[in-house]
Amino acid sequence: MKKERKKRKIYRIPLTVQVSVFFLFAMLLSMMIIYFSSERYMLKKTTEQGLDDAWGAATSVMVALGSKEGLERQDAEYLKKTRKTLRFICDNLDLEYLYLYRIDEKGNREYLYVAAADDEEDAQISDKFPYGTVTSLPLYPSEEKIMAGEAEEGYEYEANQYGNVCTYIIPVKDDDGNILALVGADYSIESMITDMRRYRSTVMIIMSFRFLISLIVAMILTRRAVVQPINALSRRMKSFLSDRNTDVVKKDRVIEDEISDIEKSFGEMADDISNYIGEIEKLTTEKIQNETQLDIARKIQSGIVPENKALDGRGYEMYGFMRPAKEVGGDFYDMFELDDGRICLMVGDISGKSISAALFMMMVRTGLRESIIEGRDVAKTMMRINSELCESNPESMFATVFVGILNTESGELTYANAGHNPPVLVGEKPGFLECHPGIVLGLFDDVEIEKDSIRLDPGSGIIVYTDGVTEAVDAKEEQYGMDRLLEESVMDRNAASGGRTAESLVTSIIESLDEYTKGLEQFDDVTCVSMIYKGQQ
Repeated sequence: MKKERKKRKIYRIPLTVQVSVFFLFAMLLSMMIIYFSSERYMLKKTTEQGLDDAWGAATSVMVALGSKEGLERQDAEYLKKTRKTLRFICDNLDLEYLYLYRIDEKGNREYLYVAAADDEEDAQISDKFPYGTVTSLPLYPSEEKIMAGEAEEGYEYEANQYGNVCTYIIPVKDDDGNILALVGADYSIESMITDMRRYRSTVMIIMSFRFLISLIVAMILTRRAVVQPINALSRRMKSFLSDRNTDVVKKDRVIEDEISDIEKSFGEMADDISNYIGEIEKLTTEKIQNETQLDIARKIQSGIVPENKALDGRGYEMYGFMRPAKEVGGDFYDMFELDDGRICLMVGDISGKSISAALFMMMVRTGLRESIIEGRDVAKTMMRINSELCESNPESMFATVFVGILNTESGELTYANAGHNPPVLVGEKPGFLECHPGIVLGLFDDVEIEKDSIRLDPGSGIIVYTDGVTEAVDAKEEQYGMDRLLEESVMDRNAASGGRTAESLVTSIIESLDEYTKGLEQFDDVTCVSMIYKGQQ
């Protein structure tokens, strides 16, 4: 027994609460975005400002040195003067440290001048890095790129004993573009980032306050403009559902909006819904009546053209099968004996479906049958029926028909075709029966239909079918096709179990067709009739 699915618990959350949660979520998300994006923005702006100051410092150093020879002078007075100049530059550009150095072939730094803005730090660093001090610390990536000629400038972030700084590196070049030395400028980003963070905090507090004010206003407006009108509309709907004949009171509004549009639409719906239900009840009654009429028509048609029928006698054997696509189909077949011992087989396909096609089918079948019984030639019979149809055919319907008459004594088959698919000739090797194609019945008054004849050998016969067989499609939308009817596997599928019979031929084809279209809806009537000539026994 299938286990019942556990009913999911539903939580009721008021609309005002949902709006509040949405606003709070939007506020938190906005603040997070501002926080993380401003951090990167502040760092970027600080870096850009420090780079401008570093270029200014480098330019000033190059002016102070004057030439390449200035790098090599080591007399005490010149060194003191140059360091004083670097301190002046350092102080005016708000730099923490400013130093001039070279990089030798081994990748060591040789410091020439080092200066700091602070007096105490300047005294310490001047003692630690006198002119010509060499250090073997690893080079920064930006230094390597500048020395390799891959960059014109560079900077590195570093937190060391001197603080949180950004070190800018600018090359000093001669007139030929050769790098003489590097200018290093340490720029403290602590104070600026602190100020900017303080500003960011202030902005976020203001934004939070504005969000809260907006939330309160939004909740008040939502309650007045949305929640209360919807609750009122809900009460009106519930009262209307309990009695659809209850008059709906429409509330007058000073300002119209989407809610008022809903109220207006509900009022119009309430005015019309009773009529709609009445129409549905009427349509339901008519549908039941139509289905009853279709069922009666189906029963009448099945009485005239059964789903399957077998007929055998001295020298012949026949079997027919029909499966309509709808309640009432447009295909038909008939098989009957004539007074002189001959047998008649006819198969037709009417354009269209449903009752109109069924009525047209019965008119064609009855006319053909009566004319054949009266002894008329098959071709003349078709031309006579065509004339009668053309006289009274306002819907321009038409029929494809094949009629054959077998002489059971001689095996001669006389037949005529009016636009129908050529039958399959069953013998030693299946093939299509040669016949004049003819013109469909019911459209053209001056149709000329010719008859043909063939002498069947004992054990041979014909299979007549409608296009519902050959034009059936599989899942790939490929048609069953006429060639598939000729395959030995279809024609002789049931031969081993009891020999080839009229019923086995039809059953074989229908089974093959059902396998080909398995799982798909039938879109056209399927009719298949076989006749086998046994010869004199």
